[in-house]
Amino acid sequence: MFSRFLTSCAIGSSKPLTGANPAQALVRSLAHSFKFSGRASRSEYWWTSAVLLAVSAPLEVCAAKQRRRRAKELGKEYAQPELTAEGIPAPGEIQRVIRHDLKLDRELATPLSRALTISYVITVVPTLSLSVRRLHDTNRSGHWMWINLVPVAGSIVSLVQSSQKPVTAGKRFD
Repeated sequence: MFSRFLTSCAIGSSKPLTGANPAQALVRSLAHSFKFSGRASRSEYWWTSAVLLAVSAPLEVCAAKQRRRRAKELGKEYAQPELTAEGIPAPGEIQRVIRHDLKLDRELATPLSRALTISYVITVVPTLSLSVRRLHDTNRSGHWMWINLVPVAGSIVSLVQSSQKPVTAGKRFD
C-alpha cells in the first residue's frame, strides 16, 4: 500500500505531478528538496506552501506572545524612532532602532523562537528548489527568483508567476 502511494507521488520523475493531494505534494517536495531541475505543478507548490504556512504561522504567533511576555517581565520594550517635525525618522534613527531591536530579540529569544529560526534555515533550500521548479513549469528560468529582492513588487510578481498555468515549452527543463 505504501509503495503504491510512493508510486503515485512520481518521485523519480522530473515532470510536474498535476492534481497532487497534500500528502503527495509534501512527499514529492521532500524527495526533490535539493533538486533545482525539472518542474513542479501548481498543486505541488501550493499544497506545500499551505502546509508550511499552516505549521509556522501559529507557532510564530505563540513565539511572539512569549517574547512579549518575557519583555514585560524584564521591563524592556522595543524602540520607537524619533521623528522630525515633518514626521519622518531623524537621520540614523532607523539604524539605531534596528540595532536596539535585534539586540532585544536576542535577549528575549525563547526555545520556540530558536526552534523556528532553525526550521527556517533548514527549509530555505527546499523552498527555493520548489520555487525554481515551479518557475520552470511556467517556462521561466530559476533566475527569476532574484525578483523577490525587490520590495513588495517582487513578491507580487513572484506570486503571479507561481499562480500561472503550466506552459508546454516548460518541458525543456525536464
